[in-house]
Amino acid sequence: MSGDLIPSMSGNSLTPADFRLYLRIPGWAEGMKVYYVNNKEYTIADGAEFIEISGPFADTDQIGFELPKKLKVIGLPDDDKVFGLKYGPFVLSADLGRENMSTTITGVDVTVPARKLVGKDIIVLPEGVTRDEFTAHPDRFLSLCGDTSGNAAQTPQFAMAGSDLVFSPHFLRYRDRYGIYFSYLTKDEAGQAEAEGKLGSGEVVDTVMPGYGQYENDELHAMKESNTESVTSGATYRIAKAGGAFSYRMAVEKGKKNRISMMLRLCDNRKPLKITADGEVLYDGTLAYRGTDQYYPFELDLPESVVTKAEHVRANGEDYDIVRIAFSGTAEHDSAAVCDYVRTVVF
Repeated sequence: MSGDLIPSMSGNSLTPADFRLYLRIPGWAEGMKVYYVNNKEYTIADGAEFIEISGPFADTDQIGFELPKKLKVIGLPDDDKVFGLKYGPFVLSADLGRENMSTTITGVDVTVPARKLVGKDIIVLPEGVTRDEFTAHPDRFLSLCGDTSGNAAQTPQFAMAGSDLVFSPHFLRYRDRYGIYFSYLTKDEAGQAEAEGKLGSGEVVDTVMPGYGQYENDELHAMKESNTESVTSGATYRIAKAGGAFSYRMAVEKGKKNRISMMLRLCDNRKPLKITADGEVLYDGTLAYRGTDQYYPFELDLPESVVTKAEHVRANGEDYDIVRIAFSGTAEHDSAAVCDYVRTVVF
């Protein structure tokens, strides 16, 4: 915001007045901050929350200020590998394009991609670079690359080293796929994840967010629930209380291998979870995750017999083949939480 001016009152013929003017310093402003009164420069003290400017003021006075913007990495409390990016006041998102993109709605009047490209939510850091190095010095790995108007100061775009991703202010992105939070993996971690099949090449057909009623109750997913608890503060998930259950209609693709994917929590070890597809049991057991991640993916293949008999419906102006996926605990115990997203993926 270099040189932003408070407009003068020139031409209004107002009488000079003696008062104090306070301008708030936003929390995102870091580094050397200055302001100007009639082109005379003043330094803003570190940690100051306000600029205090004393009068008297005339109707021709002009006040300007410079608030430097910096790249910042924003982490998540429940996953030390996942980060978002900010540049000054702007949340940044990456343009993931419109490849094979069909659209649907979210339960509100917003158009979103119906399909997510698997593997697009992972960024592999350059050889030898650690996450600590990246989070401490993001400016070393993201380079300002301008914009379509040629004015990088007005619409900043940043190219991520070692990838084809370009990040820019998220409020400008409303027609394309985008990514805000990504998993940042070292070269070694990415190699291990690929060897374990965690970087699959499938394509997401459908997505629903447990806990967010407006998404769960849209025309396609048509949630059914009895005696459940939803949480949207800090994390997003839904739990089936003892004797309760919840279910969604999920789109599938006939003739392909379909898989149901979700996120579970380490803290829910020793809790029960039953998952069915159109009444056929996919999983019925007590969780016993042996890893250390606080949240971890849990995937189950959908039997071909279930997919073949998928019901054909029309929702949101589109045709779908759907299978109802249900989640429950036991008559005596609450289920494990189903977190983040439930997805159907095809291969």
